[in-house]
Amino acid sequence: WEWGAKVAGKRVFQPALMVTAGKDGVLTPDMADGMERWVPNLTRGHVEQCGHWTQQEEPEKLNRFLIDWLQSL
Repeated sequence: WEWGAKVAGKRVFQPALMVTAGKDGVLTPDMADGMERWVPNLTRGHVEQCGHWTQQEEPEKLNRFLIDWLQSL
């Protein structure tokens, strides 16, 4: 809680990638709504027919998001 109090309200300016999954019951895609407010250099990806473990369930799609994002930097 001490660390959280120090960073409350601060923004992350580092480029970031957020990949959501349509069938993720743990981190639902709507939980990332408004993320750009705090992470202005955010790139998004979404895999609709995938659950929580994107890297195991849809590795090719996730790798494509990662590669494209890394090449854009």
